[in-house]
Amino acid sequence: MLRSILRWIAIGLILAVVLVSAAYFWDMNRAYERVHGMSTVMASPYGDIEFTEGGSGPDVLVIHGSGGGYDQGELLSRAVLGDQFHWITPSRFGYLRSTFHEGATFDDQAHAYAYLLDQLGIKKVAVVALSHGGPSALLFAVLHPERVSSLTLISCGVASSVAQDQVQANQKGEMLMTIFKYDPLYWAITKLFKRQLMELMGANDAVIASLTPGQRELVDQVIDYMNPVGSSLISVGSQVSLYTNSY
Repeated sequence: MLRSILRWIAIGLILAVVLVSAAYFWDMNRAYERVHGMSTVMASPYGDIEFTEGGSGPDVLVIHGSGGGYDQGELLSRAVLGDQFHWITPSRFGYLRSTFHEGATFDDQAHAYAYLLDQLGIKKVAVVALSHGGPSALLFAVLHPERVSSLTLISCGVASSVAQDQVQANQKGEMLMTIFKYDPLYWAITKLFKRQLMELMGANDAVIASLTPGQRELVDQVIDYMNPVGSSLISVGSQVSLYTNSY
């Protein structure tokens, strides 16, 4: 009797692993298909710069946060800009198909934005940056002020401090780094502990409760578009020591 029960338990566990694995590989395949072949890659002195552009009207440079790449920029563009602006959404160093350079700085990234705009024949842009896109966006405005008509930072932490809040932010950053190391781990957490992940990324229960259905859908898309996180691991890891205030 006991042997039979254990056998059925084993069969059930095997089936559960198979089903979960199938769901994981289905979602990962969908994520890779979503970003494959949808962008342009431009050679530059800073390596390959991947980007997309769309819409029409005033030019806006949209800089994504951790996870994702140009696709997160596109999502942000659709959410806050629409088609009445011409948006340009680069993938930052090491994200998706943009080249990663050992020792690259946020200054280098800012200069790469300027190079991209030069090649596109764009002299001046409004800049919108999300989260970890903040440092390079600010430096772009500092190093190339003549190229920036306005600067909008969304949930961007840009400076470290000795305050207790900074210590807590560093701890959250380290936890996120651990999660970002493994596609399966990130995927499982988004399926089972999405609310806790949102809190780790800065949205407490009060913020989550106040979200409208449209805002919650946007948050879900941002989290989903961070798959595959493995494609962004190198860049996140290289810059976390410089910037751990916000993800």
